[in-house]
Amino acid sequence: MKSLQTSESVQRNVLHNQLTMDGTTVIQRLVEEHFGNTTDVSPEVIRFIQAIQAQLGAAIVRDTNPSAYRPLSAPSFHEDMLVTMRNLQNLVIKLRRKSNGTIVYVLREGKLAGDLTTEHVYDKTPVELFGEEVAKVTMPNVERAFSGLTTQFEYTLQGKHFLTLLEPVFDKNGQVKQVVGSMIDITKQKQSELQLRDSEQLFKTLIECLPVGILKQETRGDGKVYNEVANAEFRRITGYTIDELWDLTPEERLEIIHIEDREEALRLWQEWASSAGSGVLNLKYRYKQRMGTFRWLDNYMSKFPAINGSEVIVQAVIDITERHDTEMKLRHFASFLQQSDVPIFEVRPNGEVLYCNPTAQNLYPELRTLHSNHALLEGYNTIVEAMNSQQVKIYKRQVVFKNEYFDQHFYYMPEVEVFRVFCYNITVMKKAEQELLETLEKERAINVLRTRFINTISHEFRTPLTGIQTATDLLLRYNNTMSGEQQSQQVRSINQRVAELVGLVDTFTTQTSLSTLRDTFTPVSVDMAVLLKSTIEEVRSRTVDKSQKLLVEFDVTQAIIHGDEKLLRHALRNVLTNASVYSPSGAEIHVKLFQCGKNFLITVKDNGAGIPSNELNSVFTPYFRGSNVDGNTPGSGLGLSVTKEFVELHNGRIDIQSVLNEGTTVTITFPMVFERTNNL
Repeated sequence: MKSLQTSESVQRNVLHNQLTMDGTTVIQRLVEEHFGNTTDVSPEVIRFIQAIQAQLGAAIVRDTNPSAYRPLSAPSFHEDMLVTMRNLQNLVIKLRRKSNGTIVYVLREGKLAGDLTTEHVYDKTPVELFGEEVAKVTMPNVERAFSGLTTQFEYTLQGKHFLTLLEPVFDKNGQVKQVVGSMIDITKQKQSELQLRDSEQLFKTLIECLPVGILKQETRGDGKVYNEVANAEFRRITGYTIDELWDLTPEERLEIIHIEDREEALRLWQEWASSAGSGVLNLKYRYKQRMGTFRWLDNYMSKFPAINGSEVIVQAVIDITERHDTEMKLRHFASFLQQSDVPIFEVRPNGEVLYCNPTAQNLYPELRTLHSNHALLEGYNTIVEAMNSQQVKIYKRQVVFKNEYFDQHFYYMPEVEVFRVFCYNITVMKKAEQELLETLEKERAINVLRTRFINTISHEFRTPLTGIQTATDLLLRYNNTMSGEQQSQQVRSINQRVAELVGLVDTFTTQTSLSTLRDTFTPVSVDMAVLLKSTIEEVRSRTVDKSQKLLVEFDVTQAIIHGDEKLLRHALRNVLTNASVYSPSGAEIHVKLFQCGKNFLITVKDNGAGIPSNELNSVFTPYFRGSNVDGNTPGSGLGLSVTKEFVELHNGRIDIQSVLNEGTTVTITFPMVFERTNNL
């Protein structure tokens, strides 16, 4: 306390000696004593001086004589000044160099002083008060100030940041004996700076990492652009760096926008730029990249005023080329759905039909009410389960609805969780396919029959030829020893075999010339009773050889029809021959001619092998022979086919009834009066 009292006593004496001087001189002397030259001090020190001046101004009362003042007493003034310094938010210090060179505190006041006010620090060194660590930072700056230089520095003490300004005080000899200073707490400012720096770094990091192109431009009153910044994505999307953009003229920048989008984009931008508001402008246009390729961009622009009075425009750019192309495809596809003549509908997994295109709506209006209960969606739940279990997005099947065939394609669309169903009507194709299969089957059957026919013909020709050869050999070898009857028998055998060959040839040639016969057919009156009797006699030799009985019954004596006798005889011979060939030896063959209404009917009934019921529809097919016929039974498979053609040529009809292993009945019907029709 003694040192403090001594200091205060000294200051009081100084103030007392100077109070008689002009008020301005008093302030100036105080300032110089405590702080030195005020023109070089920091704003904090200046504010401190201004506060002292205010206190002094309040303490000095001007007399009626402008040049005379009536100052307060020195003790009151000094106490008032100390109160002012102690209430300052910063710290005011004063240091002096002792004669031994040691630097000590003379003054330390202000709210930042804490407990270390002038009373506690007077005549003590900074090292004594704050230790070596703090002294390492502060003392070099203090020495700098004592060397005559204004010094400003920052340091940290007990977790807080401080800014200190030191100003040298020169005496009349230009020597620095004292240093005054001011210190302020800049902890909050430092924290704000760090937060700002972190925020800026975070902002830069986010901008660089965003999958969106960012361009920041700052424009001033002259319309020029400053501080243009672009992130990596902007450079990737446009192909331009900032420097390359700067190299473009305004006209070249406009040409970057596609000519079809340029006018509208420029108009909207000018309206937005000239408006007072700060709303967001959204533009979609095609942008020519540096390499010359156009890309669709979605550009969002925002503007706001900067602190320096300029206007900042931030653009966020997204490359939407793929999205635009997809949207165009979706629009096209949506148009396809509406215009397609294929029924298309969409169904939820629960079976609810959400959408039907016009074709489906017109053809199947009940789809929207029946949902998955509609016949077209029969088994829908099974399809959904199959697609889920197999993890497939496409399922195909064929369905029949109202006698029409449909090829259904189920497509699952996960983005909307629906199944889109396409129903292709394949009825025509299906029928054509069926007809083709039937044709192929018939062709296959015909090929089989043709092969069988060739084999049969070979066999049939071989038998009579063998007989002819045998008879000829006998005649040549034993002609001199044979009796006349024996020779005649061999000649008759040769004649019979020749007749068989002629019959085979006739059958074959008749089959191949049916179209010619239709064209040359000229009917005349024919008595079927006479013709039937003569034909029976022709085949009787065959029945005799097999000990078969021909039982003939005529209910009419005359049966006149219009026809070709040769063709009719051939047809009757085929039916009678078949009855003999396919009946066992000793069998009975019943032949009957009778009238029924306006028709004459001929029936030929045998008790032979019969025909399997499943083959009855094929007996008139060329080259067909029953599956129960062995290879040794003569026949070409053409007889009934030719017979049917001839009978129908005469406007008649042939019917066959047969029971396997019991026999067959053939019925031929001819009209009594034949009228040629247009199909003959």
